[in-house]
This record gives sequence, C-alpha cells and structure tokens, in this order.
Amino acid sequence: MSAPPPALTHQPLPELHLLTALRGIAAWWVVFYHMRPAMPWLWPSVQIGLSYGYLAVDFFFLLSGFVIWISAERDFHLAGWGAARGFWWRRIARIAPLYWLVLAATVVLAVVLELSGRSVQQDYPFRELPLHVAMIQNWGFTDRLTWNHPAWSISTEMAAYLVFPLWLMVAKPARWATPLVLVAIIGLAFLLGYLYAAHSYATLGVGITQLGLWRCLILFAIGTLIAILWQRQTQRVQPYGVAAGLILLALLLGLAWPEASFPQPLIVPLVFAGLLLGAAKMAQDRPEWTPRWLHWLGDISYATYIAHFIGWRAFKLIAVDDATNASPWAVILFVVLLLGISALLYRFWERPAQRWLRRFAGC
Repeated sequence: MSAPPPALTHQPLPELHLLTALRGIAAWWVVFYHMRPAMPWLWPSVQIGLSYGYLAVDFFFLLSGFVIWISAERDFHLAGWGAARGFWWRRIARIAPLYWLVLAATVVLAVVLELSGRSVQQDYPFRELPLHVAMIQNWGFTDRLTWNHPAWSISTEMAAYLVFPLWLMVAKPARWATPLVLVAIIGLAFLLGYLYAAHSYATLGVGITQLGLWRCLILFAIGTLIAILWQRQTQRVQPYGVAAGLILLALLLGLAWPEASFPQPLIVPLVFAGLLLGAAKMAQDRPEWTPRWLHWLGDISYATYIAHFIGWRAFKLIAVDDATNASPWAVILFVVLLLGISALLYRFWERPAQRWLRRFAGC
C-alpha cells in the first residue's frame, strides 16, 4: 500500500510589514492618479508625479507574484497538482467577494443614471457586464475600459492565478540556478519591452486592453523569481546587492538606449524588481521601521483600490459642482470618506467573506 500524501498545512506569508505598507502607498498613488484631472490647483511637480500613478499597478503585479510564491510554493511542493484546487479557491475567496460587491454598487449607479435620463452605455455597457462578473473582461474580449476601470488588473490577476500552477510545476523555476533566475528576470523585462515597442506604445499606461494581460503575467512571473532570490539568502545570495544591481542595470539601459529615449516598459520592471527585493530584505531585517498606521493602509488597500474609482465618480456627482475642478476641501472630504469606507469594507465584508469561503471549502 502506498503511503498517503503529506497533509497540507497552508503556510501564511511571513510578516513582511514593509511590503504591506508599500501596497497601501501604491494604492493611494493610483487613487490620486485618477483624481488628479479634477485637481488643476496642484503644484505642477505634484501633478507630474501623480500622472505616473498607473505604474503602481506594475508594482502590484510584482508584489502579487512575490506573495503568491512565498505563501503557496510549499503546498505545491508537498502535494503537487493536488494543491491547485485549494490554491485557486483561496485566491477567489481573497479577491472575488469585494470585487463583486463593488461591481454591484457600480451597476446600481449605472441604473440610477439611466433612469435619470443620462446615457450610460459608453461607460457602462450592459452587454459586457457578464465578462466583468466572470472577471475575464481584460482577456482580449473588450477594446476599452468600462464599468469599474481599475478592475481590469483584477481580471488579469485572475489569469495569473490560473496559470501559476503551470509556471511552478512545469517550468519549475525553483530548480533553476541563481544565475539563470537573474537572466530570466532580465529576459522577461526585455520581453515586456519588446511587446510594447512592437505596438508602438511608449509607456505601460497605454494599450491596457491589448497588452494588460501580458503586462500582468510577465510582471507576476518576475515577482515569483524575486521571491526565489529572497528565499536563497542563505545560499550566498545578497538581496541588497542583487537589488542594487538590477536598478543599476535599468539605469544603464536607459542611458544607453538609442535616441536617448526612455524605454519605460523595459526599465520600470527592473527598477521595481530591485526595489521589491530590497524592500523584502529590509522588511525582514528591520520590521520595527514600519509604522502601524502605514501597515494599516496596506491592510485595507484592496478595498481602497477597488472602491475608489466608482466612489470618486459618485462623489463628484453628489458633492462637486465642477467635475474638472474639485476644491481642496472636497478632495480632503473624499479622502476621509474613502479611508472610512475602505476600513469598513475590509473589516465587515472582505475579511469575513474570505474566512467564510475558506471554511466552506475546507482550505
């Protein structure tokens, strides 16, 4: 009689508080990126900084790959393909309840606007709603962002979760020698740069419906490779040195690029990869450096990210006379409201729904 498979004891992610805090900062970078057209009174330098807020999504993808690898790789090592069902269910439990709740609120807003005599089909096409419910809207089925715009990244994250077991079990990057891991990180960055150059896209913020899925999958894969390097600290891998090397390589590529153009789709992944590896090491070495309030912003960041876009639209309809010029007091009020709503959603919907779904499936 063959021995039974080892029992799965799902391993939680080590407490890397700085990474959680960075997730919160990135979420608010996206929030203000979407709010900035209504804040013409900001200093020009601040406007410029906020105009790059779309890059926070790329950091999310990298961080997601890192976190998923650290938290799930051991389960697959123990149970092989048998771990896939539990993994997929945990990911659905993590992202779907809040995603669907905010989508339902968006549907309510669309219906109210339609009943009030406004045409909403451009922003809220009901024929595309099933794609959004299934979280597959950005898999090449649509040609523009509609409904809750930031949810496109959740759609592509779902695709990354689906292919993660294939990446882990078929490609087996955990078995690669460290030099090969580094080469793969650089190679994937070049692949992303090539895809954008082939479409004549100069920045990562354009071509979302065409390349957003590949953008996520490639950056997610890089994030898993960064996690492997972080795990190999005891095998003569120096995270700070590797992080500095990736950032230096990115800067050198930027300086050496033909026509002095800045190849953002190539450079940014390498810079963010270096920053992620360095931040993970710092989070491990100096956990006390992360303020509790900043860690809290990270805890509620998914609610902030998924709810802010529709929340800002609704807020402007109710409380702002000129949608292109919201007063500083209106912005402050919305920020306070968004913080409160995010905290409530996290505590009373996101976490309870996640726990219930995991108990329901026994994982």
